[in-house]
Amino acid sequence: MGFYLNHSLIKSYTVSLPPYKNITTTLNYTYNKSGIFNFEIIANPSLVRTISNTSTIKSNINIKVKKLQSVLDIPSSIPDNNIQALETFSLYKQGITAIPFIDINFNKNDFLNNIVFSQIILSKIFYDLSNHMNILNGLYIRYNNNTSAYSTWIQGNLKPEFITTVVSTFSNIYNTNYTINLNYNKNEINNQKKINVNFIKIDNNKSICYFYQQGWTKIIAYKNNSNNYNSCLNIIKKNYQTNNYNSIESIFTSNPVFIKNSSKFIFTNVSNIGLISTYNNNNSSGFYRLFDSKYGTFINYIIHNNKQLITFNKTCKGILSNQNNTHVCSDFISLNTLNFSIVNSTEFTKNYKLGLYSIVNNNLSIYASRLAQSLINRLNFNQTSFSWKTINKCSLDSTLLNCSYYNFNYLNSVASLNITNKMNNSIKINTIACYDSGFESNQTINKTIGSDNSLILNISCNGLSSQISIINSYNLIMNYTVLNKTKIIKGLFNLSNRI
Repeated sequence: MGFYLNHSLIKSYTVSLPPYKNITTTLNYTYNKSGIFNFEIIANPSLVRTISNTSTIKSNINIKVKKLQSVLDIPSSIPDNNIQALETFSLYKQGITAIPFIDINFNKNDFLNNIVFSQIILSKIFYDLSNHMNILNGLYIRYNNNTSAYSTWIQGNLKPEFITTVVSTFSNIYNTNYTINLNYNKNEINNQKKINVNFIKIDNNKSICYFYQQGWTKIIAYKNNSNNYNSCLNIIKKNYQTNNYNSIESIFTSNPVFIKNSSKFIFTNVSNIGLISTYNNNNSSGFYRLFDSKYGTFINYIIHNNKQLITFNKTCKGILSNQNNTHVCSDFISLNTLNFSIVNSTEFTKNYKLGLYSIVNNNLSIYASRLAQSLINRLNFNQTSFSWKTINKCSLDSTLLNCSYYNFNYLNSVASLNITNKMNNSIKINTIACYDSGFESNQTINKTIGSDNSLILNISCNGLSSQISIINSYNLIMNYTVLNKTKIIKGLFNLSNRI
């Protein structure tokens, strides 16, 4: 069976057709330009010349493809005045499912979270219908008068009635849920046309409209305030100026940090699946880049804060990495029912927050944290990295020998501990054991620490594999020599491994 476009073969299938049976085949095709196209299907194309009545094995249709409305028109689809916060996003295939996946399963959506009133319903639409979407472009604006608008344009084979099916599952959650037809004139490329609009009224302040227009399935959501009774129906009747939007967008194109690091802050052998930019009332701006690999889905971000961070008192409750004066905390959220984890690895400087979300299989979460920390460290950012507080700590049963936590490699269970000698004499550390009960094993050290000096020791910690959502407590036994006398001292090493 051959599929032809303007008499040229674009796809062929081999099918088995039993006697007196029918089969249905489907081919999705995206036209790359406007015009009139002849689409034809031929059964057994090689036999066409030997069959006198070819109408029995051929079927064709002429399809008129209109010019696609430019994605640059999205900013003009919602009001542009008195902008307090703004988000733009372009997502492709896997990226379309990644954002609502985080939102639905982890409640960790940092990207489309500003439109809280419809976040659940929009996330479900994107997640459930992602197979029908190839590209999702959108814009969210929050205004100074406590109103907000959201516009997303979708390419693919997503029909408005598909959205209606998903929306109908929320009928018992919101106050009202119904659909009306709105016929109105709106400027199009060549003419004016009546458009069927589906309208969802969530309550007196919140509404969602969705419809098909000029090659896009469009979703417009609007939240008014108590003094403004407009709905999305009022919003979609107009085209708007974009001067303020253009001014804000220039922030991203002119920031040298964004430009310099956009290409460095990414793994090799990955596919780009989305880009998000954010702006918040002259206080902060940032961008997020989504990429996909065989190991999982990753989202990096660089957020610029106009107001400098003077003090930093955050505690790392996950895995802390201190490399080359770069301090990165990886926090973990595990959803065992799906066997997935999201790892959020973050660094703070006085003006920037840098990070990477890793959505990976649970058994890759530790590796993902190490890769993220290495990637952030590789940026070699030109601002001092703030140090995190940590609940990881070690102690020795002595007032003259102190132990403090420095680092832990979760891949090989090697702890980096800082030992300080407060004695009046040098000591020689002979062996150290770091272990869970029943797994004691001494490690030869043979290093000397002078009086009032410190030394970082790398020590292998032995025991069963760490379990998630617990704090592991390791025993410490240190054998040392001072003034030709050998002594033994005990201690504890508490390690957070909260995934």
